[in-house]
Amino acid sequence: MKYDLIIAELKKDIIRGRYEPLSRLPTRNELARRFSTTLATMQNAMDILAKEGFIDSRGRDGTFVVDNPPHLSKYGMCIPELPSNMYLWHRLWTVINGEALKIRRDPSKRIENYYGITANSEIGDFKKLIEDIEEHRLAGLIIFWPSVELLGKLKKYDIPIVSFSRPIISFPRMSVIWVDYISMIDKMISYLKKRERRRIAIITNSETPREYMEHFKKKVQENGMTTHPSWIHGVCLCKDALPWCSSVFELLMSGSREARPDALVILNENITPFISSAISKSSLMIPDDIEIVSHCNFPFNSTNDHIHRIGFDINLILNRCICEIDSLHKKNSKPCSEELPAIDQDEISART
Repeated sequence: MKYDLIIAELKKDIIRGRYEPLSRLPTRNELARRFSTTLATMQNAMDILAKEGFIDSRGRDGTFVVDNPPHLSKYGMCIPELPSNMYLWHRLWTVINGEALKIRRDPSKRIENYYGITANSEIGDFKKLIEDIEEHRLAGLIIFWPSVELLGKLKKYDIPIVSFSRPIISFPRMSVIWVDYISMIDKMISYLKKRERRRIAIITNSETPREYMEHFKKKVQENGMTTHPSWIHGVCLCKDALPWCSSVFELLMSGSREARPDALVILNENITPFISSAISKSSLMIPDDIEIVSHCNFPFNSTNDHIHRIGFDINLILNRCICEIDSLHKKNSKPCSEELPAIDQDEISART
């Protein structure tokens, strides 16, 4: 028997529990007889299984299944952008990669990044991803903003998937975990009300869903505040357009104190540095002249920019995705659809 077929059979034995984690495998002679092959071929197969992280040779003590084989402990994190084209969500990917590195310190939870994962199978790490799925090197996939076309291509593989997105389609062994932007807007308006602000402006991504903007206006009205069409701005999150956020902020603050907003909501953290830059070049005093509350993907290294941050705990999100993949491995498990609530920077501080 060829060594690739031997590898496939031994992987099946490990995955199905014939050889459980930390259990001792038969000797190479015994396995060679089982597969009717030579010791040299058997050794090649064992070397590849060891390289892929399924087994560990301990000399005279024998060869053992590792404690955390990849089909139970290695999670594929699928990112739609290539590393060279990640400016659009720069800080999000920075935080995600930082938190993934922390998780990797636990040998039972390894995260492997796959970039450029879209419906186009000719770019990025798509072919490597499919190879790792077919070779049972992954426990499951965490996919950021998958398209229907991408999910359609992955549907034929029997692997647990957590889609980090708003629900789009459903199929067995795929859960959906998303963040509750409505709760973030609620917390932002509540914070500004406590700060006794009344005139609220907003700067956000030009592709922000309409329902979020309608909810913002509704909460402003419900809390006795006001906004104005000229105080509502959507900007393109592209490299050339983002610097215009500074000009938008300067325009908002160009009127008299009574005619301009006394609070600003920023619904995308990539906008925030440009607002901070505009403030540093102005004579404005924060928060006396204007109170600012910004979306944030935590953790965040605190600064003295006097901007209050409300958003989402990325470490919590990644660990929740991993737990859900583990759950989908269990017999009779059912996929979930869950929205994780927003958290205030003060709540983060209280944890540490």
